[in-house]
Amino acid sequence: MERNPDFKFIVDEKNADKKIIDILHKEMGMSGRLVRKLKKGKAVESNGEKTSIYSRVKSGDLLEIHFPQEPCEDTPNEEIEVEVLFEDKWLLAVEKPAGLLVHPIKTDQNDTLSNGIASYMKSKGEDYIVRHINRLDRDTSGVVLIAKNSYVHDQIAVQMNNGEIKKSYNAIVEGILDKKSDRIDHPIGKPDILNIRREVMENGKPSTTLYEVVSESDDLSFLNIRLLTGRTHQIRVHMAHIGHPVLGDDLYGTPSELIARQALHAASYAFRHPVTKEIVEIKSELPRDMRNIMERKNFE
Repeated sequence: MERNPDFKFIVDEKNADKKIIDILHKEMGMSGRLVRKLKKGKAVESNGEKTSIYSRVKSGDLLEIHFPQEPCEDTPNEEIEVEVLFEDKWLLAVEKPAGLLVHPIKTDQNDTLSNGIASYMKSKGEDYIVRHINRLDRDTSGVVLIAKNSYVHDQIAVQMNNGEIKKSYNAIVEGILDKKSDRIDHPIGKPDILNIRREVMENGKPSTTLYEVVSESDDLSFLNIRLLTGRTHQIRVHMAHIGHPVLGDDLYGTPSELIARQALHAASYAFRHPVTKEIVEIKSELPRDMRNIMERKNFE
């Protein structure tokens, strides 16, 4: 069966008489790797006819791109339910519960979010590599975004590298913060390659966290947090460094009888859609275990 094109581009006067390969690179922002795949798969059409990427086009020509079909590499697991927050032809956003790994590791190949997504796409008759745009720690809940092809993944990666992505988190931390809003600028590194723990280090990677206190109890604070960088464990490291570790974080703080994991939730993810160019904001509600703490501790 003939596939519908994944991407369409109408040539304007600015791009008239250019080679298709130049339009793919400069106008669509495609990587050399992806362009080579399109060339190999003869995946570009001009006005309904397959054409060479070295062909020149004229104003009004319709270019249609068929991205390479790359089958899913993860084993479907229908026991892992997937809650969809957003989906279109190019992207999928899902809710990750606490306690679930995002993708398979050597010791856990079948019981991860990726396995649940593989089962979900199978139920829809779809088949694509699960390309995670963001990853969350096992015990962090919230929004996880997946690209359905390499072009979309690459385009959002560019936004990420340019600091255009807006990622917001909610956290319950220990103690009452003197500064009700602040910017934390401390480089983060990994002192021991055999240990997952990160630390604030002089020679670490630049890391910036913005926080705002939303409400407080007698000994806990509920924060809105925005990341300007995306280092592993960044929020957990920064909050512990300023003396207010995330509640329940047994790696950078101490366990808590109030919650069985770190009280950290990826609340929203906003970006410019690589294809439609619209701003998309995906939101996730605060999970029950964190709401229970706020009710129990009478946050105000």
